[in-house]
Amino acid sequence: MTAVVQLRADVAKLLQGDGGLETQATPESEVRQDLDRELARLHMSLKPIHPGTEDQDLARYFTLTSSQGPADEEALGALRKLEAVTAAYIKPEEEPA
Repeated sequence: MTAVVQLRADVAKLLQGDGGLETQATPESEVRQDLDRELARLHMSLKPIHPGTEDQDLARYFTLTSSQGPADEEALGALRKLEAVTAAYIKPEEEPA
């Protein structure tokens, strides 16, 4: 079971950049800080599904990981409420061919 999070393009770009919070206060960096705070509260982190891609659409997708077990609907619901998140869901299992 894989949890997938789709971020706004501007926030994804910040997240895939240098990995740190922006030093200059911008609307995007404030939204990113809200995301970072919620991830810390949930003891979760995001990992790019397509690291280093030049495709701006693919760069928006991340897997949600946790040291405390798989993501549940409560955690996904909390992330969906954030301005940075455009979608958060459990990826359906692949069916055999």
